[in-house]
Amino acid sequence: MFGNAYLSIPNVFSLTGYVGGYVLFSVVGSLNIYTMIQNLDLAERYPLTHSYSEIGEKIAGKCGKVIVDISIWLMQLSCCCSYLYFIAELMDKVICHYTGYCGKHEMYIMLLTIPALPVSWIETYTFLSYFVMVGISIAFVGLGSIMGYCSSELRHHEGCDPSLPVDQGTCDIVVFDWQEVLGHIGFAMFVFEGNAAVVNVRAECKKPEDYPKVLTAAVVTMIVIFNIMSTIAYFTYVGQTNSILALNFVITPFTTFIIVCVCINALCSYPVQILCAFDILE
Repeated sequence: MFGNAYLSIPNVFSLTGYVGGYVLFSVVGSLNIYTMIQNLDLAERYPLTHSYSEIGEKIAGKCGKVIVDISIWLMQLSCCCSYLYFIAELMDKVICHYTGYCGKHEMYIMLLTIPALPVSWIETYTFLSYFVMVGISIAFVGLGSIMGYCSSELRHHEGCDPSLPVDQGTCDIVVFDWQEVLGHIGFAMFVFEGNAAVVNVRAECKKPEDYPKVLTAAVVTMIVIFNIMSTIAYFTYVGQTNSILALNFVITPFTTFIIVCVCINALCSYPVQILCAFDILE
C-alpha cells in the first residue's frame, strides 16, 4: 500500500484545504481499514481461501467471482500504470536538468518495464516482502528528507511565489472546500487501496491471527505520516503545489537523492500490486 500516491496528497490539500485534507484522508483511510478487516473476517470463515478472488467465489458463486476478478484486474493494472508514469515523470525532470535531454517520459515508461517485470515474476508475497521492506525503508528516508526540505523552504519563504501569475496558483491559504473533498474521494481511496492484496498476504502469514492488528497499526501510521508531510508541503507551496510534489523541487544533489528514494520505493511496490492481477490471469 505504501506506493507513490502520497506525493500527490499535498496537491489535494491545496484544493480541499488543509482541514479538508485531514478529514478526507483520515475518514477514507479509516473506512479502508474497516473494509480490509471485513475481508480478513471472511477469510477466517473460509480457511482454505487464499485470495480476494476466491472469497468472491465462496460468497457470490461463479458470476460473483468473474465480477470480482475483472474489477481487481482492471484496478491493479491501473495502479501499476500510475507507478510507471510517476517514476518516468520524475526521471524526465532529473535527466532534463542534468543533460538537457527533455520530454522523454514515454520512453522511460517503456524502459521501466525491463526491471519491473522480472521482479513481478516472484510468486510469493513472503519472498516479495524483502523487496517491499527495502522500498519502505527507503521511502521513510525520502519522506523525512522531503519534510526537512519543505521546512527549510518554508522558513526561508522560498516555496510559494506570490509574484507568479494567478493561473499558476495563488499563495492564499484554503481551510476547507467541501466540494473538492467530495471530488477527491476516489483519489483518497487510491492512496489507501490494499483490499486486493490483503487476503493474499494473510494467507502467507506465520501468525494470521495477528495480521489485523498489524494491518490496522500500519494504516494508522500511514494516515498520520501522510497528513504531517502534506501539511508541511502544503504550507510551503500552497496553491502552486504540483500534482506530484517532487516536481516543485529545485533540482540539487539533495533533491535528486529524494527523488531517487521515492522512485525506488515505487518500483519495489509495483510487484505487490501486479501480483494480484497475475494470480487472476493464471
